[in-house]
Amino acid sequence: MKRCVASALFVLLAVIPMASADMGECLLEVSVCNEAGACLGFCALNASSFTGHYEGGVHYYQLIADVSIMSGETLLGTLHAYDPNDPGHTGQPATTLEYHNDPEVHLNFALTAGTTDTIFQLTSSHVTFPTIANPFGQSSVGVNVTDRNHNGATLSRVSPLIGTSESYVNGLPPAPYGSGTGSLWRDILAGPVIAPLNGTHSQSDTTGVDPIAIGMPVSSMSSQLNFRVTALDLVSGSSTFVITPEPAGLLVLLCGLALRRR
Repeated sequence: MKRCVASALFVLLAVIPMASADMGECLLEVSVCNEAGACLGFCALNASSFTGHYEGGVHYYQLIADVSIMSGETLLGTLHAYDPNDPGHTGQPATTLEYHNDPEVHLNFALTAGTTDTIFQLTSSHVTFPTIANPFGQSSVGVNVTDRNHNGATLSRVSPLIGTSESYVNGLPPAPYGSGTGSLWRDILAGPVIAPLNGTHSQSDTTGVDPIAIGMPVSSMSSQLNFRVTALDLVSGSSTFVITPEPAGLLVLLCGLALRRR
């Protein structure tokens, strides 16, 4: 049996090449929206906003400086390059991106709300790759909500979405959450996430321990976060969306063929 698995895996690697992902010019878009999804202010960040490098099939990006999201002269929110509780920048960067050739999309972020309750929308780059015929997907997200104005803090979902972290396939999010034609695959972390007075609270969610069949051929992916944060409070977190081929079915077939020949 061990020889069968080893032989089948060798053939499997030969017939399923690793994907090579490409990103769009916009690496991350951050918007402040109203309840109907209309954008009040946004920033589209390209490579000039980040320091970055490519290593081992992964594109790494780190935000260089805080980004203010404005509507005219009004500050709607702030995307942080470093933890705002660490003014000496001695800790880990707050906003980073990873786009893997496998393909995978990873986003770490930190945002401070404006002077009113704020709806944030973060949209990843549109990552394209050679079509995967029988893909499996896996998504996870974790957020931390911190009270910064001594009255508690809450992160909540934006209706009619059922969660705060969305994974899309075959395009960017469609209206009213974008201008793309992608299909929503999973929507996780319903919340709410509530921090006590002067405190922090964390919550996470995942599609499961094991990858799940997506149910259609996939040639691109994108991720989006949509949530409401109470005024002047801080939210940070990370999201991950991974797409993989289906090795199990082919592996069983190859093992069966090998056993028959024996």
